[in-house]
Amino acid sequence: MGESGVDQVAVSSTLTNDSDKVQAIYNAFYGRPADPDGLAFWVGRLQAAGGDLKAILPAFGNSAESNALYGLNSPSAAVVTKIYNIILGRNPDAAGLNFYINKLDSGELTRSEVAFAVFDGINPNDSVDGALTLNKLRVANAFTFNLENNPSFDLGYQGEPAAIVGRDLLQQASRSGSDTNDLLRGVTDFMQERLVDNLRGVAADPFDFELVFSNAGARNNAALFQAAFDKLETFFFKGLPSYTNPADGRTYDDLRVSISVRSIDGESGTVGFAGPDFLRPDGDQLPFLGSMVFDSADISSLIADGIFDEVVIHEALHILGFGTLWPERDLNLVSGRYNGTQGVLEYRALTGNENLTFVPLEQGAGEGSDDAHWLESLFQAEIMTAFVDNNAPFARLSLAGLEDLGYDLNYSKAEFFAL
Repeated sequence: MGESGVDQVAVSSTLTNDSDKVQAIYNAFYGRPADPDGLAFWVGRLQAAGGDLKAILPAFGNSAESNALYGLNSPSAAVVTKIYNIILGRNPDAAGLNFYINKLDSGELTRSEVAFAVFDGINPNDSVDGALTLNKLRVANAFTFNLENNPSFDLGYQGEPAAIVGRDLLQQASRSGSDTNDLLRGVTDFMQERLVDNLRGVAADPFDFELVFSNAGARNNAALFQAAFDKLETFFFKGLPSYTNPADGRTYDDLRVSISVRSIDGESGTVGFAGPDFLRPDGDQLPFLGSMVFDSADISSLIADGIFDEVVIHEALHILGFGTLWPERDLNLVSGRYNGTQGVLEYRALTGNENLTFVPLEQGAGEGSDDAHWLESLFQAEIMTAFVDNNAPFARLSLAGLEDLGYDLNYSKAEFFAL
């Protein structure tokens, strides 16, 4: 069945060998390429079942990895949207979304059956979804081949951080055959960097914020600030190179943040502000010193309203350079438009529109908000709009706004967000 229940050629029927079929199931249920041992095992199980894919689907669909990826207890709309994001690299159209929500809510289909239906409903001759699926299969096969034939890659492919590497690679698979060929040529370098260099770096050098509480107001809320920054650290794969500042002789690893709580303009005015103070002079020229100030009149209400963490993380991203360093890095060449490569790719995935060339930025909200935040009227609840909401999701889009600056992010920590 197609995404809205229309009969068409099933993509699984066009895959002629069992290895490709199992690889495609890994892509659909785990969002990553198969590891060599897993591929061999499930090819054997598939052949024992006479080539019937449905015989092995429950094991994939009911696995802990699939449950974690798609959200075991998430609302139906969130589950369907995540399935489309992972398998098709886009949000569902309205008809497809409603079709599968009804199937889930009625109990007619399980989550795993919806995932397979979306995958198997892809028309392999379609120039968009079909091309993407087959391109991802080519990239996944290259990844698995390299795992099997390069011992250092295989040693690095352990646990969830390594699975994230495979997912990130597949998310890069383009609908354009020529772009996919470029990606295929770079698979080995990608795996060297992410499976060997970066994963070693994670263990040796995690990202670290050093917090300095500059006055009594900050010290009185030190535990709350520390908890918010501890959460933010989990969104990074690894830290930055240490930097010794000749001005003070201090070595910074990775970012030192001075925090103060004082009067700004009274309750319900400017809650706070933040930004980088000094940048590393080489490499990606990322900050080693930054500061944030919160209005003492608003701290209690932020805590009572349950948005303290979100606001602190929001301001911390400005210290990292989100919005504040974009102009000098040519990431918003035209006012109101963010043109960073990774951000635009994530926006295309959110909208399903591959022709978009920029992400809309805030305009008309005033100095400090314009061109430094995603457009509030479009992105609304996302954490990096100008007005932070309770439980504002830290979405892939905002991670991309940091990656374009040069940070190494852990996209598996991104929180669910859909337009």
